Amino acid sequence: MLDWLKDYQKLEDEIIYLEHDLNRSKRELKRWVYGDLQEVRLTEGSEG
Repeated sequence: MLDWLKDYQKLEDEIIYLEHDLNRSKRELKRWVYGDLQEVRLTEGSEG
């Protein structure tokens, strides 16, 4: 296979992964701001 095509496919896969991760982070943020986690407060000793 051509090297440029391999590079393109690798970049495309990475973009798909990053888009998925971004969408997951946005959903998590909505939970903290508007959803079931809005009353939860983290402290300095919290893990995570």
